[in-house]
Amino acid sequence: MAFFSPEKLKRKKIEVDESAITSLSPKVQQRLDRIEGNYQQLDEILAKLESRMAADDRLQAIEDTSPEDFEATFGVKKKLKWRTPKPKKKRRKKKVSVSAKSKASDQSSVDPKKPR
Repeated sequence: MAFFSPEKLKRKKIEVDESAITSLSPKVQQRLDRIEGNYQQLDEILAKLESRMAADDRLQAIEDTSPEDFEATFGVKKKLKWRTPKPKKKRRKKKVSVSAKSKASDQSSVDPKKPR
């Protein structure tokens, strides 16, 4: 069984559109320059943040304490690991006696169009 018709499997010549935007075009260069500028700003912001964190005494106190002392010092409890709830036990179906089954079948055979 063939998945593709012979027409679809024929070789075709691929045409490349040379007028499309390339990496040497001014639009692409502007985008790359803007991205580079944004990364430089991000580096400056992160450097300022790291210097503030190093100068902050409270953060140094947290870094120097052990995990056991952290709760006593700062009043923050360690979060417990989340666990999925245990599945509920399935209830056993009640065993139906033979006489109850025959009664149910008798009722359904009386009027089959009657809704249950």
